[in-house]
Amino acid sequence: MNKPGFRRWLRRSIIAIGCILGFILTAGLYFVRWTPYVFRPELSYKSEQLLPFYKATEWTLFSLSPKLVFADSPSDPVVSAPNVPELFYDHPILGKVATPITSDIKAIVADLDKSGKHWSGAVYACFSPRHGIRAVENGKVHDLLICYECASAEIYENSVQVGTIYLSSDHYDRNQNERFNAILIRAGIPTALPPQEKSLNSESDQ
Repeated sequence: MNKPGFRRWLRRSIIAIGCILGFILTAGLYFVRWTPYVFRPELSYKSEQLLPFYKATEWTLFSLSPKLVFADSPSDPVVSAPNVPELFYDHPILGKVATPITSDIKAIVADLDKSGKHWSGAVYACFSPRHGIRAVENGKVHDLLICYECASAEIYENSVQVGTIYLSSDHYDRNQNERFNAILIRAGIPTALPPQEKSLNSESDQ
């Protein structure tokens, strides 16, 4: 085999091997990120994990920035420290409000439950939460960290993650994001819009 031909063969072989390795890596990420219940069954979703929210008489609603800010070994997920904003699971709090449970507020959790029970197995490979809910029931603190952009929510009990809700595209009411924001805005709390909503708002202002 002449040298130019050998180089072409070698280059094509390297590309082919790279494609195969890329496929293997992608498949690995699929099973680790997209089917976490296989590796962490304790984080699979169960409807009873949301019961404390229904039993509570008051929730605290949070508006969050999706950026991560890590505090040094916080003893509580809501922390404040010098030069560090108040955080909720490492996300800066833009504002929060304690509110009695009304039907429109309860619908937020009901929609998460309905969608989570019909999850098909596929999720977005991202998590940029902009909303949180806290309920205190029987001396325990129950938290929800919600990412409507990436269609998932994390469930915590006394600051320990106990479950993850992945939202089914067939049963997921995307209007809940706007309804949650409307509740926050009525309370005078700023909200962080995901990139696609920022783009739409910019276009409408022109």
